[in-house]
Amino acid sequence: EAMHEVWHTIEYLGNTLIFFLAGALSGRAMVKIALVDYLHLLLIYVVVMAIRGAVLFASRPVLQWLSPDRTPVTKAEALVMTWGGLRGAVGLALAIQVNVDRAGGIVEQEVADRVLFFTGGIAMLTLIVNATTCPMLVKKLGITATPRTKAKLMLQIHRRITELGNHSEGMVQATITRLLKDIEHHIHTATIVSEQTQSSQQKEHVVDLQPGSTILSKYREAKVVFDEVSDKHKQLLGWDESNPLVQQEASMLAHAATPVEPEMFRSVNEAFLGMVRSEHWGQIGRGEFVKGTNCAEALLGANTKAFHLAQGGIGDLRWLLKSFGIKEGETLDDLSMAPDLTRNHSAHSVKSRVSMNSFGSSGSQLATSTCRQFCAKTVKSLVFQGFIVSIIVINSVLIFLDPGPESPDVVLWVVLDCMFQVVYIVELIMKLIVLHLRFF
Repeated sequence: EAMHEVWHTIEYLGNTLIFFLAGALSGRAMVKIALVDYLHLLLIYVVVMAIRGAVLFASRPVLQWLSPDRTPVTKAEALVMTWGGLRGAVGLALAIQVNVDRAGGIVEQEVADRVLFFTGGIAMLTLIVNATTCPMLVKKLGITATPRTKAKLMLQIHRRITELGNHSEGMVQATITRLLKDIEHHIHTATIVSEQTQSSQQKEHVVDLQPGSTILSKYREAKVVFDEVSDKHKQLLGWDESNPLVQQEASMLAHAATPVEPEMFRSVNEAFLGMVRSEHWGQIGRGEFVKGTNCAEALLGANTKAFHLAQGGIGDLRWLLKSFGIKEGETLDDLSMAPDLTRNHSAHSVKSRVSMNSFGSSGSQLATSTCRQFCAKTVKSLVFQGFIVSIIVINSVLIFLDPGPESPDVVLWVVLDCMFQVVYIVELIMKLIVLHLRFF
């Protein structure tokens, strides 16, 4: 996080410097530009936006494939990405280089001024037109508005809090009531109003849920197994018949048989996973994880993956076991077949399975797992990160000092450049092994 903030600050300072230089040079070039070029600038702006829109709309299937939960990119989202694409530092930096160096004098000054004028003009139009009108476009399309299903869930929670707040007295109750009314107003105003927008979003985000009969069937099977457990073992598990959830078993079974809206199903799962994630961060703050281990990172990573796939259920445990190479069904079988819960046989079996699956049961699995663990440990180490930063700094200095192809030591410079390329390629491969598509 600290490195991210440092690089973000450097990026901000670099952007500020580039825009300052571009503004100064563009102002000087504007007085030399013909009036017809101002019309050309408007035409180029329209063409650039059209090309960007065509590329983004044509890339929707690719973007859906890259999404962790295969969520399709709606037309409204593609439109916002098209209109919100601002031009800035990279184009201006290249235009400044062309204007100052003019390719060693090959490019005429008039052409260099026009390049800088058009590039700076496009950046100016996107900042003045696109940036100022994009919030209105987002609001009009209802992209950031709260879906009705999530608002319904929030209102249910709001009603429950209101019931609890009614037990207070005096100024406390008045304050709570006022805050809850403000929250209710915010929920209503932030909710999608357009039924057409909601229906189109639901149509483009269709998910398959387990029918209630399947859930009830699994519950009954688990209930039969649980009833066979002795009272002593139930007590060891912390079972309590007076638990409020036990008292509401009948009503919860009735709810399970009721059809569920896909978006409501997803909203509930996201809310639950959000609370779990908050608890993990609380554990980190309280120092409950063993230092030097990646327990917290594994839990948060599994929670993040499960959150992106919340429409399919709560799968953080599945992702956590997968990160250790454990098959969920086999692990649960080990636990269920334990002859005595007071013994360590089951725990030992699971621990053995973790060890075997983490390092691979066969030669190929062992090699693959060991390679990935080595890459993960190396990429996350401060030594490796400091080495890469040092390589980038040294490479930047050498690029600045490069005398060009006319130098008698051109072979040495080419060899050094190849060495840097090898380091960058090795870094890329190691990060792809660890992060896969998350690297991008």
